[in-house]
Amino acid sequence: MTKKTIKYMAGLLAVALWVTPAAAQQQAEKAKGTAEDARNSFLQMTNLRPLGDEFDSVDYIMWSKDGKSLLVDRRYTDKRTDALEINVETQAIKNLSSGRPNGLRCNNGAPAWNPTENGYIFVGQSESSKDFSRSIPSNGQQCNLWYYNAGTGKYTALTSYQLSFTSPRGVAMPRFSPDGKKVFWCGADGGKSNLFWGQRSLFIGDFVPGSYPKIRNIKKLQPSDNQSFCESYGFTPDGSKLLFAAPFEKETPWYAADICLMNLDGSDMVNLTNTTQAWDRYPSLSPKGKKIIWSSSNGFEIAYLGIGGIRWQLELKSELWIMNSNGQDKRQLTRFNRRGSEHSFLVNGRRAYVGMTAWSPDGNRIAFVVYHDKALGGNADTLVSRVFIADLVESKVYNE
Repeated sequence: MTKKTIKYMAGLLAVALWVTPAAAQQQAEKAKGTAEDARNSFLQMTNLRPLGDEFDSVDYIMWSKDGKSLLVDRRYTDKRTDALEINVETQAIKNLSSGRPNGLRCNNGAPAWNPTENGYIFVGQSESSKDFSRSIPSNGQQCNLWYYNAGTGKYTALTSYQLSFTSPRGVAMPRFSPDGKKVFWCGADGGKSNLFWGQRSLFIGDFVPGSYPKIRNIKKLQPSDNQSFCESYGFTPDGSKLLFAAPFEKETPWYAADICLMNLDGSDMVNLTNTTQAWDRYPSLSPKGKKIIWSSSNGFEIAYLGIGGIRWQLELKSELWIMNSNGQDKRQLTRFNRRGSEHSFLVNGRRAYVGMTAWSPDGNRIAFVVYHDKALGGNADTLVSRVFIADLVESKVYNE
């Protein structure tokens, strides 16, 4: 073989091996992967820290589209809540609900971005309601769905439930489908119940955008014969299933609900947690839909929570857990209630339970609300809520 031939073949090999910068970046990202691509037993939660003071007294959280901010509802000393967007790094605040009629004099919360246009849906207290307790955005009473279109600057009421104490109706926890064409929420359905929030159901409807947005073809979904409680958490990334919590059996108390998936028409319900003696609530799907984080009291005895479970905030202990979206490979991530643990120091060694959870768009960060007693023997008025954030990374070490 001549030197000329060798030189020519070397050139061909170099061309074959050469990769464009864009392709190299794609290969690097593919090789890097995300936390949801790893086995749960090899996932490690790092850099766990509470966010700043602006994230105190928060109940609801959802990541913004760009992963730079959290959408929250925050309680004030006058018991009123606002729907806000808060930057995670700078803590800059934008009020999302102040522009609606009487927006600064009533409860607003549970904001959720429309994935297909610059707007968001949220829960707003009915103008005829004067009750700041029943109209808390998560209670599902005396509230309606509102939509804000950032392009037009217009607020529009999407539902118009009237105030009623004998047949209470309302809304809570709305979420858009990935294509922006449907909305999923929960709330009081007008039925009679001994529980504070009334009889609950899940609802799904078609979102019609435009100058006067609407929700049409609303369908009521009741996942089980037990109508004491249900809560909506959104759609799977492909838009084919609904994520929610509800008691699976008729005799199960509301505070022992399970995390479930079902089709958009309410069929093929799957119980993912299946723990009739544990509190399972506040799940969040990873961006690719492979994993779910949620709050569970599994491993703790649930003390007497009072008639109808009214004392749940005073007695409950729970931790953050992770599982595959088919309910397999469950693993506990936090140890807030283990005395002397590094996580326990973050809540001053007090009793704690995990609230709403949210998975960042990049799949490598999680945010969640933690409630803990401010003092020993605390009551509802001394319960503190803080938002924590952590990185999820794949470890080479097996974690129990």
